[in-house]
Amino acid sequence: MNYLPHPAFGGTVSAITYNPILMPGKKPIFAPFIIAGGQVLAAGSVLGAVSATGKLLFSAAAAGDGSQVPMSVLMEDLDTTAGDKTFQVLVEGFVNETALVLGVGHTTDTVRFLLNTSGIHMKSPRHSFL
Repeated sequence: MNYLPHPAFGGTVSAITYNPILMPGKKPIFAPFIIAGGQVLAAGSVLGAVSATGKLLFSAAAAGDGSQVPMSVLMEDLDTTAGDKTFQVLVEGFVNETALVLGVGHTTDTVRFLLNTSGIHMKSPRHSFL
């Protein structure tokens, strides 16, 4: 019997995109939220919701508007300097704790429990040289 290669497997790969933020262990779940305008956010940014509006801001520990409580992670770079944007954010799954971008006053220890209550679990990457 003669097997022909499938066309999808032929050719070369021009780029492989690896997302170091996501970790294995649970299927990631994303949800659309309004990201407040006036921010330039990097992938991995930990976000909190403003209590009065529900809009997401980069979470800083000293904020007093509700956004000090981390509840989601941004998976791509995002520029909202031109105004609010609706964007998909991670609301459940496992993340690489070393890839998170944390706001002023936050550490991996201070956000771990709060993200866990949202369904986001932090893992430290492990590498084996065997």
